[in-house]
Amino acid sequence: MDLVVIYDFDGTLTPYSLPQYKILKKCGYDDNKIMSLIQSIMEHKNMGLYEAFCDAIYTIMVENNIERTVEAVCEGAEQIEFNLGVISYFKKFKSVNHFVVTSGYEEYVRRTAIAPYLKEIYGTKISLFEEDFQLDYLMTDEKKVEAIEKISKDFGYDFKNMIYIGDGLTDKYAFEYIHNHGGTAIYIGERNDEAGKLIELGIIDECFDRNFEAGSGLAQYMESRLEENEK
Repeated sequence: MDLVVIYDFDGTLTPYSLPQYKILKKCGYDDNKIMSLIQSIMEHKNMGLYEAFCDAIYTIMVENNIERTVEAVCEGAEQIEFNLGVISYFKKFKSVNHFVVTSGYEEYVRRTAIAPYLKEIYGTKISLFEEDFQLDYLMTDEKKVEAIEKISKDFGYDFKNMIYIGDGLTDKYAFEYIHNHGGTAIYIGERNDEAGKLIELGIIDECFDRNFEAGSGLAQYMESRLEENEK
């Protein structure tokens, strides 16, 4: 039976909870500064978090006279930093069906070093124009459930063989959906307040450190699941 693993991207496969687009750093935006801009956009334009993030990226491009292209947003994607052992993990577990579901820019993930190991990527899709941008699809926390449903339906996977791996409250709906349908919800990261809240909800099946190296708790768990599936 096929083993299916669905990952959140930022904070799960990478060390950062916010996308680290090179364009932001080039324009002098650290996490605090970009969040300040996002909050301002949310208040003044009555937007949700993820839509405001897209608006912020576009605003920064305009203010810095950067050509509004996919290439500009995706610059540096192939060099993005991943958590410990991520690349070797994907190389080792090639027999697993890997998917990414992210509220970030889908095309950006497609240009990273892990893309060749992924069966499919589901994320936010944007069309950029000189005077405006268009959200073709906005992935939100709630819509991650729709992506999981689509993966199960389109590929014919049984939920009991499906695993979702995330790192925080933004994954709550995905954790809950997978857990309640007989799959496995895995939290990775620090045992902080967010982790405590998710565990209290009873929707987390396994917890591991944010370490994908051989011999790590997560890697050992995947090995055991593959062995079970082969029986």
